[in-house]
Amino acid sequence: MNTTRQEAIDRLASAPARLAAAAGALEAAEAVSGTPAGEWTARQGIGHLCRVEIEVFASRLSSLEGDVPPSWVWQEPGTADASWMATTETAVAEFAARRAATVARLRTLGDADWAKWGDHATFGRRDVVGYLGVMADHDDEHITGMHARAVAAA
Repeated sequence: MNTTRQEAIDRLASAPARLAAAAGALEAAEAVSGTPAGEWTARQGIGHLCRVEIEVFASRLSSLEGDVPPSWVWQEPGTADASWMATTETAVAEFAARRAATVARLRTLGDADWAKWGDHATFGRRDVVGYLGVMADHDDEHITGMHARAVAAA
């Protein structure tokens, strides 16, 4: 199935609500059973998603603004250590604000912008809709992982 621009934007826009539910469930499970060694807490996972939103996703979308298609390498920032990480609610709010800015930016793109592409070392050539799929898949990986850990701890 070919994803439309609107479907890609809608998928990204849905992440904060899904993240809030998963992180809340994981935080409740962590309160009872703790966080397994080597795993991030719910807040640390949200911090990672925030860093990726700014350091990777926003940066790559900006790199598409030029006339020369960009080349991207794999980047995987760790978690964040910031005042907005004080609670799960503030961390989710920070992610939601950052994602809303990304979605607002995407809504301003014209046809020529949507046609641009970049070459990712791992994922290959991706146009904007294709790259939004990479972004949403990354969200899903972490949100699904939080849900799975919460269920396993219950």
